[in-house]
Amino acid sequence: MFKRYLHIIFLIGLPVICSSQNIQLADSTNSVEINYLKKQLLTVKNDSLRVRVIQGIGFHYEVLNLDSSLKYTQMGLALAREHRYAWGEAALMIDLATILREQGKLAGSMDILLKSIEIAKANNVNFEIARANRRLSDIYMDLENFPKAIGYLLEALKIDKENHRKKSVLIDEMTLGYAYEKINKLDSASFYINTVFQEPDVFKKQYVYQVMGNIQLKKGNYNEATNFFREGLSISENDNDRLTASGICADMSTLFIKLNIRDLAILYALKGFEYRSKCHLKEEPWLMVIYLQSCT
Repeated sequence: MFKRYLHIIFLIGLPVICSSQNIQLADSTNSVEINYLKKQLLTVKNDSLRVRVIQGIGFHYEVLNLDSSLKYTQMGLALAREHRYAWGEAALMIDLATILREQGKLAGSMDILLKSIEIAKANNVNFEIARANRRLSDIYMDLENFPKAIGYLLEALKIDKENHRKKSVLIDEMTLGYAYEKINKLDSASFYINTVFQEPDVFKKQYVYQVMGNIQLKKGNYNEATNFFREGLSISENDNDRLTASGICADMSTLFIKLNIRDLAILYALKGFEYRSKCHLKEEPWLMVIYLQSCT
């Protein structure tokens, strides 16, 4: 589930927050940014800067109103194409593909991303090449085709390392750890997630703990898994990160099912439901499956 907001932190370093309290804060913050950028749009004459400002408006609308996000992204894309800004065209095509993915239009999103890569490669815009590869990996993770997702992530990682983009490298490695864990390549998962774990200021460290917990869970090291999950849950709760907390609770419920500790399995399944209910996201069937398993 972490993949849902990777594209947002990559662009400006802001997390998507999903608790009821933090949604209000995020909405307020994004509304202020939108109003500021709209005022800038009235005065900025440089067309290159106008593309950037419009892109920013579209980005901030993404967590508030996808229709408005789509409107400004298309506006920025048209302006970039009018002035033949290849960097802008590639960047806004990636943004457009991201919106389509959020709308569930995966085929359209993928088609646009592949075209954005062609434009970025033709104009040596390697920043956008890496970003497009990350977005393609998101689509394949939505489809649960993790080997394909890993291929695109490795390509993004190669580009980011070559260009010394530390934050991007950490995001690539974090997501690789997640993807490798999903296909039970635990040595590879451990390699990437432990690399990220060594960084003191890594974004979403609770997610790192979650992946590490799942690795230990699959290895049968239940005490270590419990410790990692509890640390991740504690950080999630302190950060009001209800989305990650919901996922960790589901993982802890699975752990206690394996240990045949029914009361704790039910407790964490219900906590997962509670956290998820405070997120502006669709309900996930895996929570009900875990809950039913914990009750039998």
